[in-house]
Amino acid sequence: MNKPKFSVALIARNEALTLPRMIGSLKEFQERGGEIWVLDTGSTDNTIEVAKGLSCKVEAVGDKFRINIDQDLAEKINTKFVVEGEPPVVNAGESLFDFASARNYIVDFPENDMVAMPDCDEIFTKFDIDKLDEAIVNGAEQLEYNFVFNHDWQGNPIIKFCHCKFYNRKKLEWSGIIHEVLVGKPGMTILCPVFLGEDIIKLEHYQNVETNRDGYLKGLAVDCYNHPGNDRNSHYFAREMLYLGRYKSAIKEFLHHISMGGWGTEAAQSMIHIGECYKSLGEMDEMILWYTKSFEKEARREPLMHLAEYYQSKNMLQQVIFYCEAALTVTHVPFYSNFQPYYENVPHEMLY
Repeated sequence: MNKPKFSVALIARNEALTLPRMIGSLKEFQERGGEIWVLDTGSTDNTIEVAKGLSCKVEAVGDKFRINIDQDLAEKINTKFVVEGEPPVVNAGESLFDFASARNYIVDFPENDMVAMPDCDEIFTKFDIDKLDEAIVNGAEQLEYNFVFNHDWQGNPIIKFCHCKFYNRKKLEWSGIIHEVLVGKPGMTILCPVFLGEDIIKLEHYQNVETNRDGYLKGLAVDCYNHPGNDRNSHYFAREMLYLGRYKSAIKEFLHHISMGGWGTEAAQSMIHIGECYKSLGEMDEMILWYTKSFEKEARREPLMHLAEYYQSKNMLQQVIFYCEAALTVTHVPFYSNFQPYYENVPHEMLY
């Protein structure tokens, strides 16, 4: 029952409902003397009081990490990204939150250099403190582990992937306004991340459905305008426009992402999303073309199952059989956007 050799830090804004679940999953951590820091970024509910009541240390900074969008920047961003009269992605006078700067700020407060930095709407469903300490003693500077991003109505994982927000603050820092990532600090040599299995650590996401997502679109728009070579955020920006029904603008940005020649698996996912855009626009031939291009780019089950589901909706059963049987020949390719049921029950159910 030694005191943990790492700390936990969270950034929060109006998280009074989610914070108790996260802190509850760290009950033993706190009982063993582990410290939890909460950076409050302008909550209008009682997040601060809840955090202090849960024995967290709180640093309140209000709007310190908000970025304002002026008329000139708004016009430049909308001219670059918006297609054929679709709504603007940003408006003059709006503001957005700089997640990386906030994370880099609060991480200086804990007593330990190794810091776990989950989000408030997540919980640790496995957290073996002794094994985590052992990895740190053995020199780990960055820990990777499985993260369940989404669940079905029965609580089973739908999307699960390898994840890392547990790191040495002296070696790594956050980069990116939104969808921020860990990068090495200048001049630092970083050891390879150490992966720990679900018997040691597992993090699961339970998003508050009332959370406003407007900041994602604005943050990604600004980041992609300022950093046009960031292929990762280009994909996320296009995906956000898809989610919000801005299909033509999304297609343009997905095509830009593909043209950048980055991570092939993510490019193949962009092709799937282009297919989804064309489906929503009622252009089924283009939809089929892009699903097919995605599978040609990388053999994953997703494009095949999208095609199977389309033909099922048309009651074209031989095509359903063809694509489901083809999908079953494809083994699991690790990727954060994999739809877990496609690799488990769905192909068999559709064939049945």
